[in-house]
Amino acid sequence: MKVDAKEFHEFIKKCSLNGRIDTCIIRGDDNGLTIKVRSGNAVAVAGQLTTIKENITLPIKSTSTLLRILSTFTDKVMMEKKENVLKIYDEEREAEIVLAGEEFIENDLKEDLKFTYEGDMTVKGEMFRRALTNRDIVRGETMLLEVKDNIFSISTQREKSDKMVEKCKVDYKDCRNEMGQVAVDVFQILGEEVRVAMKTDYPVKIVDATEDMKVVYHIAPLEQKNDNSD
Repeated sequence: MKVDAKEFHEFIKKCSLNGRIDTCIIRGDDNGLTIKVRSGNAVAVAGQLTTIKENITLPIKSTSTLLRILSTFTDKVMMEKKENVLKIYDEEREAEIVLAGEEFIENDLKEDLKFTYEGDMTVKGEMFRRALTNRDIVRGETMLLEVKDNIFSISTQREKSDKMVEKCKVDYKDCRNEMGQVAVDVFQILGEEVRVAMKTDYPVKIVDATEDMKVVYHIAPLEQKNDNSD
């Protein structure tokens, strides 16, 4: 199959948190490619890329290696699977990736998560990246995502000392969740605009979508008092 190397790289990057989630299964059919993966109980990712329609299953044992290989290509590339090897090539370069057996990919997400939320809010991706900068400045250990009086804020603080806050107006019910390191991995790869759904003590849902690609993240809060899904 022929694919756009940069687009495929971006898809793998978003679904693997830039290689932080090291294994996944890429599945393809007439609706496009999908990746459904989790990192322990901290984050779940479900992504779809609709521009590549191919009946194929690719158990990837190192997303970081795949990303590094794809980054060496700049245009359209061919991908062929033969037995347990994925070949990626163009006229000037070729690479072969040994695939894993599906049974060895232990973080494959078998079922869609069924948490329910009351609507969502549109937030600029830049707000999350500014929050990461703030976290570095004050050396914050966690980030607090909160909606209060129709203001969505992301605050970071170290031991009740220095503090920085990003905020914007939204139309959403009051709620709050404290997030740990895994949120950093998600926030730094978000697109220009995302949709966010929240509920206190529930995973924060972030939808990052374009015309051809959709990636849904569920990020668990540090303290989750209610583990039940609706």
